[in-house]
Amino acid sequence: MNTRSVKCNTAFTSLLLLLIAGTFYGSSAYCGHGQERFKQPDAVIRPQKYPRRPSTTADTQAPRNKLRARSLEERNTSDLNDRYLPVQEADKLGLTAAMRMTSQWEIITSNQDPQQCLREGDEILVQNSIYTCQEEDIISGEKLRLIQDHLEWTREWVEDSLKVKPVLGVIDVSTSTFAQLSFLDTTNFTEADLVVAMTAHPDPRGGVSAYAACHQRDTYGRCTFGQFNWCPASIDTATGADTNATARRLALHETSHLLEAVKVDAFMVDDDGNRQPSNYSFAWVYDEEFNRNITLVKSPRVLEMIREHYDCASMAGMPLEDVTTGVGAHWEARLMGPEMMSYGQGSGEPYLSDLTLAFLEDTGFFIANYSNGGRFVEPTTTELKNHDWDFLIAIGQDSGQISDYDPPDPGNPEVAAGEPAHRLLPHFPCRMIYHS
Repeated sequence: MNTRSVKCNTAFTSLLLLLIAGTFYGSSAYCGHGQERFKQPDAVIRPQKYPRRPSTTADTQAPRNKLRARSLEERNTSDLNDRYLPVQEADKLGLTAAMRMTSQWEIITSNQDPQQCLREGDEILVQNSIYTCQEEDIISGEKLRLIQDHLEWTREWVEDSLKVKPVLGVIDVSTSTFAQLSFLDTTNFTEADLVVAMTAHPDPRGGVSAYAACHQRDTYGRCTFGQFNWCPASIDTATGADTNATARRLALHETSHLLEAVKVDAFMVDDDGNRQPSNYSFAWVYDEEFNRNITLVKSPRVLEMIREHYDCASMAGMPLEDVTTGVGAHWEARLMGPEMMSYGQGSGEPYLSDLTLAFLEDTGFFIANYSNGGRFVEPTTTELKNHDWDFLIAIGQDSGQISDYDPPDPGNPEVAAGEPAHRLLPHFPCRMIYHS
């Protein structure tokens, strides 16, 4: 018998002995070396469930890279009972602060963004289209200076209007976010609650002045890092007051979108920090008169405010825009007129109503300063003269001219003792509103 046969026979014998031993001891509570044998428990004991703790690891982001690790400092505060602390409670405990917003211009100033026009006639790939750059698509030094001024104005407004539970550490740009935004040199930010990366891509289809998108959120869904693209062709270098006011309006409008303002896919959380289902804050009804589906906002503060404003206790919600290009992301313009978050390019000084501030508070992330809001907008149209719609007729109807819109003074309406607020405001007859 050769050596290989001896080894094979020895191995086979050892395996046979192990099988016999396993059968013999199979009913025993003990296994080798006198140790107690593992037994499946009658009930699976799970660890006690705790809310998610602040962490420096971006476990929701792309896989870590040893050379350039990306982590996200969670921005929510827990109280002594180690539970999620709603922003309203945090505010009462003095744990909120003015929201800190910072804008980053590295992508524009690097002149290396492949989606940015540098020379007239260049062909670039933007929004999955080959686009030939025009002269107006190039962001000159004057255009850059103007939008920097407008973003600084917006930063001051955000700081003065909204309080949040502040970031306790550093906001790090995740690997996935970094991959979407080329030539962003800075990858971690301190002393900030929202970082806005500015880009200057042209709109290949025309008609769009700017757009914004959130690229990174904290554990509970608040946007920490967003992109604001200002199409250079829409930047007017005229220095008139109206031009500057319109540009400020655009800057605040897009920034408000980053803050979740007035859109059907807004991230909203409950008092436990869980994302609310969409049917908690929104409703969908079919409008037979207009033959289309209507999206209504019915979040708590918005619903309370519109029912008082319109003197309609059964009102089901405030409609969002149903025009294709602005659907589900703006207030219905025929109801809210030139309000900041209505659909369409407005002009003049930015005017944000209490209704938009109420929507922001209903997300669960903000405490709003209502002294920076105002009443619902006044009507401006002269088209409807039905006696039930008298409130829609403009002041200048006798002259046959549509009167210029003059927004009311900021702040909540002053209500006399015992006089409901809606009596001071124009409102729809209750029968014209969508009812719950």
